[in-house]
Amino acid sequence: MRKVFAAALLCAVLGGCSDGNSKPLILNARNTTTESTANEPDPDYGWTRPVTAEVFSAAATKLGSAESALDGHTLQAIVSDATVRVRSDDQACSTCHAWATTISRAAFCARVPAFLALPTAKGDGHDDPSAKPLVLKELLELWHAAGCPE
Repeated sequence: MRKVFAAALLCAVLGGCSDGNSKPLILNARNTTTESTANEPDPDYGWTRPVTAEVFSAAATKLGSAESALDGHTLQAIVSDATVRVRSDDQACSTCHAWATTISRAAFCARVPAFLALPTAKGDGHDDPSAKPLVLKELLELWHAAGCPE
């Protein structure tokens, strides 16, 4: 079982695995593998289109002590804009991730599987420092499965 998980994790971090005939595997927000279809429906938000509570209901809820909710922000702004603070610790993503300020949509899309493979935050104050909130994992999982739309 560990070898299967390790192989799935490695495939997810490297952007998917394929035997040439099958679709790549991705590690989803619940740490299980699924086929990457890139044919999933457009989630009606994207790199330059704002996430709204109408299309992703959890976007209206603030995380922890965040200044604002995901609602109304593009993924590009969430990731790279130092003034957008939706993290539960009220920090911008670029506070901890120096690469975030200049990352492109394609480069960020390639990083999503590694993000999904990180531990999921429980919010109990005892999370691993690299743990990510489930709501962010679900948001990015949908975006990635749809082919990382603009």
